[in-house]
Amino acid sequence: MPTHSMGSSAFMQSLLSTEDEQRTAEQLKSACDELKDSGASAFGSEWDSSLPADIREKCREVDMFIDQVLGEDVSMEQQTEAIEKCKTLIAQGQNAEEFRKIMSTFDAATKCGAVWESNAVAFRCATCGYNPCMSLCADCFQAGDHTGHDFNRFFSQAGGACDCGDPQVIREFGFCPRHGPNALKNRPAPPKNVVSVAEFVIPKLFVRLFLRFREQYRVCGRPDDDGSHRESGSSIGKMLVDSCSNLVTLIQDLINHGGPLRTVMADILLDTDLYDRLSKTREDDRVTVSLDWRSHAALRYSMGTLESICNDADRELIGPVLCEEMKMESLLHELSFWLARLYFPQKLVTIALSLLPVDHYQIPFATSFFALYPQSAQLLIESSNFEADNSLDGIGSRIIHISVQILSSESVCTALDDKLNLLRMLMVCTDRIIGSQLVPSYLIQDAEYWVTDKAHTPASRHEIVDCSNATVVQRHAYWSVVSDLHNALSHRNLTIKFLRDRQLLDRYCRFVSRLQGINLNWRVVRGEHVDYESRTYQTAFTVEWEASAATMWNLVFSIDSEVVDCYKALFANIVDQIKRWFLAIGMRSDSLRSSALRVSFHLPLHRHLAAVILRGMDTNLPVTLPDENTLRRLVVHPMRIQAARAEIAAGMWVRNGLGIRYQAFLYVQSHLCTAFADLDIALLQIAAANVNPEWFIAAILESFYLVDSFELRPKTDSSIELTDNWSDYLLEGALRLLSELLTIRANVGLSIVETVELEVATALCFSDKAHSQIKEILPEKSSRSENLHGRYLDDALEKLAVYSEPDLTDMDGRLVQGLYTPKQQVWLELFDPVFCRLRAAQLKDFAGACERYEKMLKMEKLIEQSAKPWPPYRIPSSKPHSLVRNVESLLNTPSFFGFLHVVLNKAVTKDGSVSETSLQLVIYLLTLAAELALSPDASAEKKSFIPFNDAIESVTEPWSKATTISEKFLVSTSNEEDNSVMTLIVKLLRMHSEKEKVNDFLKMADPRSAVVGDASFFISRLLALLHQNSVCRSRLDSILFGDGEESSAMDTSASPTMEQMEQKTTIAMRRAEVRKRQEQLMERLASRQKNIMNSLMKSEGLSQMQMDAMDTTEDLSIREYECVICNDSSPSSIIRPIGLIVRVQGSSTIGRSVSKSCAPINLLTLSEEKVSRRTKQDWIREKKKVLVDVLELQKADRFAGDSIFLGDGVEVKTCGHYAHAECHQAYTKTLRDDRQLRDNLQVNRLEYPCPMCRRAANALLPIAVSSGVEKSKLPDANFAEKLKRIRECLRSVGHEDLDARSPYAQSFLNFLGQCRRWSRRFVDEELSTVGHTLSLGVLKTNLQLLAYFGLEHIADSQLNRSLPIDALVHGSCWRVSDSDSDRMLQDWSALIRPVSTDVLHDGIGGSIPLLLCELDELLVRSSVAIISSASLTAHDKLDLLLAAYQAVLCAQVVQTSVKMVVRVSDSQLNEWKQKAANCSTEKQKVGILEEGFLKVLERFSIAHRQEQAKVVTTVIVDVNAELEAACSQIARLMAVLCRDCGLKQYTDDEVDFSSFASLHSYLIGNEAVRLEWVDDSIVMSWIKQLQFHMDASTKIVQLLTEETLSWRAGRLVDLPAAFDHLFAVFFKKTCDRCKTVPTDPCICLACGTLVCHRGDCCLERDLLPKSEIESHAAKCGDGASIFMSVHSTLVLIVEDGRGAVWGSVYLDSHGEEDRNLKRGKPLTLSEKRYDLLKTQWQLQSFSQTKLRWFNFDHLSLLLGDSHIQL
Repeated sequence: MPTHSMGSSAFMQSLLSTEDEQRTAEQLKSACDELKDSGASAFGSEWDSSLPADIREKCREVDMFIDQVLGEDVSMEQQTEAIEKCKTLIAQGQNAEEFRKIMSTFDAATKCGAVWESNAVAFRCATCGYNPCMSLCADCFQAGDHTGHDFNRFFSQAGGACDCGDPQVIREFGFCPRHGPNALKNRPAPPKNVVSVAEFVIPKLFVRLFLRFREQYRVCGRPDDDGSHRESGSSIGKMLVDSCSNLVTLIQDLINHGGPLRTVMADILLDTDLYDRLSKTREDDRVTVSLDWRSHAALRYSMGTLESICNDADRELIGPVLCEEMKMESLLHELSFWLARLYFPQKLVTIALSLLPVDHYQIPFATSFFALYPQSAQLLIESSNFEADNSLDGIGSRIIHISVQILSSESVCTALDDKLNLLRMLMVCTDRIIGSQLVPSYLIQDAEYWVTDKAHTPASRHEIVDCSNATVVQRHAYWSVVSDLHNALSHRNLTIKFLRDRQLLDRYCRFVSRLQGINLNWRVVRGEHVDYESRTYQTAFTVEWEASAATMWNLVFSIDSEVVDCYKALFANIVDQIKRWFLAIGMRSDSLRSSALRVSFHLPLHRHLAAVILRGMDTNLPVTLPDENTLRRLVVHPMRIQAARAEIAAGMWVRNGLGIRYQAFLYVQSHLCTAFADLDIALLQIAAANVNPEWFIAAILESFYLVDSFELRPKTDSSIELTDNWSDYLLEGALRLLSELLTIRANVGLSIVETVELEVATALCFSDKAHSQIKEILPEKSSRSENLHGRYLDDALEKLAVYSEPDLTDMDGRLVQGLYTPKQQVWLELFDPVFCRLRAAQLKDFAGACERYEKMLKMEKLIEQSAKPWPPYRIPSSKPHSLVRNVESLLNTPSFFGFLHVVLNKAVTKDGSVSETSLQLVIYLLTLAAELALSPDASAEKKSFIPFNDAIESVTEPWSKATTISEKFLVSTSNEEDNSVMTLIVKLLRMHSEKEKVNDFLKMADPRSAVVGDASFFISRLLALLHQNSVCRSRLDSILFGDGEESSAMDTSASPTMEQMEQKTTIAMRRAEVRKRQEQLMERLASRQKNIMNSLMKSEGLSQMQMDAMDTTEDLSIREYECVICNDSSPSSIIRPIGLIVRVQGSSTIGRSVSKSCAPINLLTLSEEKVSRRTKQDWIREKKKVLVDVLELQKADRFAGDSIFLGDGVEVKTCGHYAHAECHQAYTKTLRDDRQLRDNLQVNRLEYPCPMCRRAANALLPIAVSSGVEKSKLPDANFAEKLKRIRECLRSVGHEDLDARSPYAQSFLNFLGQCRRWSRRFVDEELSTVGHTLSLGVLKTNLQLLAYFGLEHIADSQLNRSLPIDALVHGSCWRVSDSDSDRMLQDWSALIRPVSTDVLHDGIGGSIPLLLCELDELLVRSSVAIISSASLTAHDKLDLLLAAYQAVLCAQVVQTSVKMVVRVSDSQLNEWKQKAANCSTEKQKVGILEEGFLKVLERFSIAHRQEQAKVVTTVIVDVNAELEAACSQIARLMAVLCRDCGLKQYTDDEVDFSSFASLHSYLIGNEAVRLEWVDDSIVMSWIKQLQFHMDASTKIVQLLTEETLSWRAGRLVDLPAAFDHLFAVFFKKTCDRCKTVPTDPCICLACGTLVCHRGDCCLERDLLPKSEIESHAAKCGDGASIFMSVHSTLVLIVEDGRGAVWGSVYLDSHGEEDRNLKRGKPLTLSEKRYDLLKTQWQLQSFSQTKLRWFNFDHLSLLLGDSHIQL
């Protein structure tokens, strides 16, 4: 054996024997370097005879070793170990992270090229980009400087790649520092053979990948015996790629290393010699994994299944295409083939695009991709025909994902066009895919079939796209091909090349002709309405807009004075195609109108011609027009559309359903009008100015059936049956069309700035709009047209509108965004009714603009309040383009004047056939004619036209003899009386104005500019213009002043008659007599009442002094309440109770309180803080558990724990309406029994709307039964006696005789049942939660809420409801058991009596020490007993309540003082002791609360504190602040209790809820703040009782030490000012629990937790909620919580198992929400909105706001469509 063989063998053995993988990689690296230096290639060098034998042998050994590592399984799906070893070999012995850094260091790519898939976040910058398709990845955007740029963030729908560093797509100042030519200056060159191992390994990876595809596609892609496929092609492709996902992932990971490794990858794909060696057949079959002859048959089979969309004629146009020659010359070619064959799987797309930063890769890849483009288009057709395939949009998106990266570069597009005829290919594919299914057109012009239906009408020779049945068009399969055509034409050089290619331009015009007349509508004249309304019209409008209009604008806007030949070529081709179309449909030159029963809104050839002519006018090109014969034929079908719009408005198409109305809407819709209505109007303007005007007027009269409607000729067989109602709409439509042709200058005279201002003004006239709404409404033509938004919109808004800051809510309670309101000058100068009506999609929009105009006039007092102004029809101040200026000739035609004369006659006779709108337009058109007659340069004034239509010659003949407009105003058709147009106008003026004002028009200084007024004003303006005409003046004077008899006849006296004066006097006298009789009756009633009182005193034996002792201020009458269900007014009784309609719900406002020392949660630093926040609710539960265990309370009473905590979180709201219990029960039963109401109103959730106000309710709270008992005042007493009286009140609570089976009792039990449903969330199950205890807990919660609202300065108007405190107080005294009564007496006794020493030494198991109780609950218990006492007067109730308040306040001072003493440091204790000594010697004065603290300090055992405290704290406590905080809570409860029970009222100005001094002064009624202390022995008893229990258990000491001194209500988290900061933190953030990225992350604004509303990975399976949001809300917000959706910025309200979208707290610079981040503009936090959200959260008032509630099953759908619902 030769020595080199022995060496190679030894080398192989060393590779296989080495266990250290890094050592093996180093050895392989050394061998690969040697082979590269010797000139060996990556594969096949072992058979290269030009190489030395030892090198060839080593090549064989290296090849064998790599094959052995990779294994024989080509998919490598089960070879995870082999893949990891392969990565180690490619890293060449280095650590993976170090190897990646080395690749990054030597990365010489100037472009980023980062690839992302759908739903990834990317950025666009209009300031930096050359075209709108550019995009930047987040890293490049944030690294670059885009300050002040017009950029937006977006969620990529089809995927994309970063264009940073590409100078053909982005301007250099938009590059980030890492990319672009300048970024490579300091980059070191990579060393030789830096990735030599990869050069030998990577080809084998692609071999395995392609071999897998070849073998498996032949099996999976084979059809069944009947030729059908069980699965779609995209499913098969996905399955094949997934079967080798590990291999694909490995290749992608190697590309992501970048640098030299990415370059080597591209070189391997482009190496044709390598592919040839890989495919070549060898005699040595050692290589088993190969692309050689063994898999060629499978490849040929796969290639044979990929069909092209082109036919033979198309191939001749396009030329030879690589794929049709069936040549595979490189791995790149095969990669491109499998991309197409497997329906563009995303993983392969990403691999192909990730190599684009390699400069020499882009054009070869683009060539191979577009070489297969006809096959790709055919795949779209196949997918659209496969009904089960739902991946059609995904295929198109992935095609666009590739093509947009290629077509964004003009140089690449040019190279592709030179090599592959790119433009012709795109045009052919567009034509073939949209025209894959054609049908004959029924839009024929033969008059014989004008009034026949489709069944009796033959088809024309013209073929059109079938929008009804073609699945390609219906499923929008063509959009990716059309988008590629648009992207290619976005480069002007290619567009010019397109226009200069005659064959291509002819193909394009033929393609457009196939859209001419699509979606033909047939009017249903009689019979039933259409049964099924298809959406074909949407398909038709979409295909014309995307395939025809957008392409048209790209072509048209590339034309200027430098390419006149292109203009002429496009014009000639379009005209030629139009003439062919005329011939195909049988169009004759003498046609005045089209078929009456058919209409198509789609005339793209006409619109192309109009766009070309308008472009020539804009660029001052030598515009030529078709001959007049062609122009006349061009008019017919656009005018038919205008007539059809009038027919639709008249209701003539009502049997066709809503589809025809939607078409009329889309035709003028702001997004589409530039390519539909605007071009049609412009074409009609051009034709009207360049054809016989008499013919044009005749065409209008015929098209709108006005000849038949006004009986201008005898009826014929082709006449249409019309009703009077229809005739008025048709007349209005014809007059409106004439006005539009004569006055609209948008496309034929205005500059771009003037056009934008007109569009903005018109949009604002309809309604106040947000910036984005105006931006969307502005008509755009193409990406090549002027950037109306960026360049002119903001300037126009600044000039024309006033910006209103976003308000919180409107009248309906909905959030209001920043709006622009038109300035007054807009209404007075720019509001054009003609243009506004054209832009109004519906009549109500125009009517709304007119109403706003009228409101402005009356607000500014520009018109009288009673006047009805006309729209401000203006005389145009500017002249149109010279090409259309002759349109004014229409005003000087006999037919024009003859027809308007007929209309005026009908208006004067008041026969009802002329509406006010039509009359306005008639006057306006005559005003334009009068103005034209005064114009010195009006050529039309001197012309005379011969009537065209012989059928109406009798009507127009008198005016044909008059040569000028002035003369035509004076023509009379009667010899008996003057009935000229001018005379009829004067008669109209006399009909619409007072006689003395008829001649006021003579005083008009400038009638041309006057536009504000009513009917008489505009008629006067017309007469004023005629009076300035020398020809008309004398006749007008004679009409006005020549007939004295007529003037006297119209004079009517306005003075009242004598009879009327007498009648008024009689009425006044009668009224005086009635008032006198009423006064006498009241005096008699008062006297009778006095006698009754004297009789009562005598019979009862009462003296006057006893009568004075009775409280006569009390209203002893029994109050009656009106039931909103039966409308009966009655008092509440035991038998027939009446109650408040309420909504019982949970409230976490108080329960979620935290310590005042807790700082608000910072959302951005939350993960770092990890702060534990104990809530008040948690602490109370913990405290209850400790006391029950330590004091062994349950031995005495198992429900004794309720005295510690009554329960929290049940809130009762009422709208203030009443209902009988029986009526309420019947009402709810009706709702439950009605299935539809049950589904809509969520009665299953025990919730229903109030019958009166429709607010949500779920219970009835019975009010106190009126007794009517007389009450006597109590004698005066001292403080101690008052406390004893309170004890008597407590003793008598609940002893009223009330049957538990009575309706009142049952009603209150039902209410408590609803409360219990909510209280279970907050009260332990083992404790009593029924009856007295539960009702007291509900009362306490609602009192605390009112106290909190007062503290937060939340006004009653913000509460938007009242809390039924009085009813809760009286209800709480019912069902008081003996144990309840004993417990209340025991607690009160502990407050007012000292505890004996014997009781203290009885041991644990007795009552809870007073200083460990919740004193606010003690106050509530005692207050309930006082207020519910039936024998006490209101004065006495208040007196006793204040006594109870003073006693509890003393206990509160002592309790708080003890808590402070046991926790502070010794040094602060010494300071307090010194202060106490100074007070005793009167050296220092202290406040009343601090005085109480010093008393406690003297009596409390400091030594005891030091002995028991295990940890000596160093807390510094502010004594006054803590005492005031604790006592203020007691004072606030008492204040709201007195107010809501009607005992002591106050206003917000009188009482400061944050100040104890203010509250205390208000309650005790004394300006000097004082505190009524209980006896010192009682205070000492409290302290001794506490010390006894502290001695017994250290847990009591810990309770006192750990309990929070001051609580504050929970707050929502602090949000960052910029949404981008929040988005950067939470987008793609992993969940803390499951460590995965949530699909749709939401942030809890109460605690900052990240949850997912679509996921359930963190959901406990045994819990009832089906979503993480529900589950988290139940834990964090006690069933009610607030979340923010990161992807949509929306705030979600979750309450009781349902949700609602509240809105967003982040707004853009224009004060708008950006729902779902559709606009992607920077968003900042709206402090006002967030404050409103905080307030509503605190109030828990979401159910009372007008939110749309939904089930969680619909949450994803609702969020996805939220930007539409806005």
